[in-house]
Amino acid sequence: MVFLKDKGKRIEDLGNCERWEISQVHALPGRCIGSLLKDWAKNASARWGQGAEAQIREALGEWERHLPSSPQDTDWLPVALQIRTFEVITDLFLEGDLLRLEETMWEDLMRGSRPSALRLLRMTGPNVLLRQAAGFHPKMYDEGRLDVKVGWGQADLSLSGAAFFGNPTWRLLQLFALRFLLRMTERKEVELVGFPVAEDGFQVRVRWS
Repeated sequence: MVFLKDKGKRIEDLGNCERWEISQVHALPGRCIGSLLKDWAKNASARWGQGAEAQIREALGEWERHLPSSPQDTDWLPVALQIRTFEVITDLFLEGDLLRLEETMWEDLMRGSRPSALRLLRMTGPNVLLRQAAGFHPKMYDEGRLDVKVGWGQADLSLSGAAFFGNPTWRLLQLFALRFLLRMTERKEVELVGFPVAEDGFQVRVRWS
């Protein structure tokens, strides 16, 4: 696992990256498990009113037909739809600022998490959870590969072989997810940076205490 010599991109950097054109996103191959968009409609309606789901669907255009209101683990959705749903929510309700999406997603995650599950995560810790991440990737995405090297208080993740790994919004969502993991396990984030190593690759370095 070879990292570039530059400082990489932090969450703030990726949040301010220029987005891909919508046509580029729509052209992406690959599918993701439906639970990555679990309760999106319910959460949007609770936060922004009963008309929020309809607004999001209208903005998604013809792609909205692929999106159940409550996706399940058995649903497989286009990765392009995962990316565009979060971008549309950001544009409609968060003034186009992807960085504001982080706290919104965190609040939704906590609302849907059982206290017993959070206790188990704290007990297990990020070392063990990240060692399991490579095995979980094919259960969440049908393209690409994830390799993980875990040390004490640190992990290096290398994603390769999927076109959507190059999308800046998708990359930002992965850094959000790692930050959420640290917050749920009550660890202090020391470093969290991503390295765009290829058009179809992305590497991440995370450190905690």
